[in-house]
Amino acid sequence: MGHHYTFRGMSQNAQTRDPETGWCYKNGGRAPFGYRTIHVVRGQDSRGRDIVKALWEIDPEAAEVLRFMYIECRINKQMSYKAIRDALNAAGMLSPTPGRPWTISSIIEMMREDRVLQCAGVYFWNKEDHRTPGRRFKDKDEWIRIDNAHPAIITMEEAEKVIALKNARSTD
Repeated sequence: MGHHYTFRGMSQNAQTRDPETGWCYKNGGRAPFGYRTIHVVRGQDSRGRDIVKALWEIDPEAAEVLRFMYIECRINKQMSYKAIRDALNAAGMLSPTPGRPWTISSIIEMMREDRVLQCAGVYFWNKEDHRTPGRRFKDKDEWIRIDNAHPAIITMEEAEKVIALKNARSTD
């Protein structure tokens, strides 16, 4: 029974827009590569304690890496994942694992459709099934998608081009 109330509260939180920024509140966890979490106080509860909400803002250095990866490497040059990895490492660009080079698996992760759309300002919630061991995704029709939920690193048009290129290539 408690799961239902927690889910409902988290769902409402994710769909609530901050009155000052207009962005949606986040439900915790680490911000994805390209963003950082900021905490803002939005009033007080009945006991006088601050109500703290989480929002994502763009991390300028990481966002530049993502723009280079998506726009220059993938859209403009239609590079393979291996070539993108090599270009990022040759340029010494920041990776999701600080101090470590880019890997094929990190490029594959960044090219997942939900990750690309996330960089275009889309927030996905309720993606993972936590009732089973390991990391398992629920069916996409169970995901909660919120457009224009946080600042965009790339445009929706650019995101759609990256996704179309991925879908057009059966293997990389």
